[in-house]
Amino acid sequence: MVDGTPAGRLRWVWSGELEAIDESNFGRALRGMRLRAGLSQRELAERIGSTQSAIARMEKGQAEPKFCTLEKIAEALSRDLLVHVRR
Repeated sequence: MVDGTPAGRLRWVWSGELEAIDESNFGRALRGMRLRAGLSQRELAERIGSTQSAIARMEKGQAEPKFCTLEKIAEALSRDLLVHVRR
């Protein structure tokens, strides 16, 4: 465990966000960033080549995005996706 995060857990850091985002708060963070960008779920979905229902599932914590989806979301929201690999 490093910084309170168990080994093997996924954490995302979005440029401009104060805290790392993990599985437990990803949906809430995604929704907040989407709303701050002034986008509906449908608009974000169109920007990343997905569906409104897929965005809704991610925001509800019912679906985990693949890394390639995280990259598309970051680009659509004009954010940097920082990946930190540590032991």
